[in-house]
Amino acid sequence: MFCRYRARLLVYCAMLTLLAGCEPGETDAPYESYVHPPPRLQLDITPDNLDGIDFLALRGCAVQATVLKYHSSLGIAAKASQRLLLALEYLERAPACIARLRDSDDDALADLLEDVWQTRSELLPSLIFNATLGGDEYRAFWLPAPVAGLYPGVNRRTTTAALVAINDHARRWLGGDCRAQQRELELLLSEVAGGIGGARMQRHYPQLFPPIAALEAQLNAVLPRRYRSWMAERDERLAR
Repeated sequence: MFCRYRARLLVYCAMLTLLAGCEPGETDAPYESYVHPPPRLQLDITPDNLDGIDFLALRGCAVQATVLKYHSSLGIAAKASQRLLLALEYLERAPACIARLRDSDDDALADLLEDVWQTRSELLPSLIFNATLGGDEYRAFWLPAPVAGLYPGVNRRTTTAALVAINDHARRWLGGDCRAQQRELELLLSEVAGGIGGARMQRHYPQLFPPIAALEAQLNAVLPRRYRSWMAERDERLAR
């Protein structure tokens, strides 16, 4: 009887020891330092006037193919990164066609193309935000683990290089150099998405965080309020 009582006592003491090891500060510490992904949000993009363009009048202009892409089923349903690429393609190709139309005294069509070019230029920061900081890939970056079957895990060095490259591209685009390659951008975004920054940020903060902060600084004028609120919470957790 005594042995049975002693065995129960030992089990009870062991349970108390386990419970004592689970202090609130210890269980809450990982949660408190974990950075939740930013909210799902996309900035509104003002529709342009491409519907009024005469495609035949653009014959001989490289921008004709771009305008056709806008009106295709793929262009209408394009995701944020593809919309950015289409805008960059238009910004790069349209000036030559505008000059050609003016030389041909087709000022009405030239004015229309130029109005669209101006609108795309003004919306470029918002388009970059939607494709990067506000997109699914950057949101996946902040998850503690990669989404199974969606984005394969990527090592820290590759993710850092992708973040830096996207930041450099954004700086170049905003500076007027609109050259871009679809395959390259999509690959860089996938490498960001597989970077599991939510699990690595504390350990590799000096490598992973600066290019993200630099991109946020470049797009500061268009950052929505909800994203700014998330930034403040994120920075507080990282500082903690």
